[in-house]
Amino acid sequence: MTTPTSAPLDAFLRGVDRRAELHAGLLAGGRRRPDEQFELRPALPGDTAVLNAIALRDGVPVPPGPLLLAEAAGVPIAAIGLENRRMIADPTWPTDRAIDALQAAAAEHPRWPGRLRRMRAALQGLSGRAGRRDARGAVVR
Repeated sequence: MTTPTSAPLDAFLRGVDRRAELHAGLLAGGRRRPDEQFELRPALPGDTAVLNAIALRDGVPVPPGPLLLAEAAGVPIAAIGLENRRMIADPTWPTDRAIDALQAAAAEHPRWPGRLRRMRAALQGLSGRAGRRDARGAVVR
């Protein structure tokens, strides 16, 4: 099952796939392996265990925030954090094309929602402290 995406993103991903196919064709003499087929989807709460396993094999922590996941033959093989663009990839799979597609798809996702949320929280914390002043203007703790 594929998730609905925007038309510009679909066109961009088709271009990424085409470039990767041409590159693979030149390197492999036109032969493609069946394990090179993959699908992108948002990571779900049920994917936590498999993401932890991939991160453990890759030797890096699971990226925070919403994740975009690449699956090959129904098996998650790589993921990217949409807020910080950090990657995890299963070293036991050929993940080059999946990583390229994940990075291209993440580039279409704005980083601002997470940044705005953190900035609002910081500003609310400052405004709460600024209101607690005594008669001399000193901050009351």
